[in-house]
Amino acid sequence: MQDVKINSSNDSQQRNFQYLAGKATCLTQNKEFKDYLMKWSMKGRIFCQCFSFDCQFKVHSAQEFIEDFFKDNVIVSNLQTVSDNTGELVALCEKASSVSLEPVPCTHTTMDLFGRLADEVIRDDGQIKRCFDEWIDEVQISDNLRQMLLNEDSEAYLLYDEPERNEFLFRLLLHFAIGGRLCQFEDSIHPYLDIVKALYKDLITVQKDPETRKLQVISHVYKVVAKDDKGRAFYPDSGQQQHLNTFAYLIIDPLKRLAFVLHHRFGNGQF
Repeated sequence: MQDVKINSSNDSQQRNFQYLAGKATCLTQNKEFKDYLMKWSMKGRIFCQCFSFDCQFKVHSAQEFIEDFFKDNVIVSNLQTVSDNTGELVALCEKASSVSLEPVPCTHTTMDLFGRLADEVIRDDGQIKRCFDEWIDEVQISDNLRQMLLNEDSEAYLLYDEPERNEFLFRLLLHFAIGGRLCQFEDSIHPYLDIVKALYKDLITVQKDPETRKLQVISHVYKVVAKDDKGRAFYPDSGQQQHLNTFAYLIIDPLKRLAFVLHHRFGNGQF
């Protein structure tokens, strides 16, 4: 991920953010999903929070907007993460000196992307096909779903090209399927697809194109890393090498002026 430097001095404006503590998502409202998160070792380590803002969001000013976001007192006082020392839930409490951001493609309005999992990855009843065990980046690969997600040498990996893998919808499946350090994997694909579909619907705003009458995504998604004044990352993790399932996404709805933060830190989840 590289710093995106954008000259946006002409768009400089005062931005005010507000924490919407009552804006819940399926991760906290759905009991079945909460049980899944505990089983997948993600409970207490994945957070989805919503903030509002009072200005117009412009894509070409995304760098400035996101840096203002991570320097705002309301944000750093309320943004949740996991303590390095205790593993407990804490507020971020540190303003960023800079932010690296990666625009994440987000174009899908249905779950059709996962239709091709049939045959190679799952059986007709949704059961995930098993394979011999191996390990990649602390993740146990014991079925064709994780082969498809992580093993570049497997036939299942070839089901999706890199642009498809970069899509936010695909990334959500990857993140939940990998889970945390003590993840108990599902035998069926349905729990993964159910939580991905529900969360995607919570986070992403769509509207009809006035000309084509087709639904289109209007939300903007960025993968973010906040850094201190010495250029060292401290959010979503302070480690030199972040685990592939440690992440922070900022999802911006320019119409409703909402910003969601979806953050997970790989480790041992709560029971």
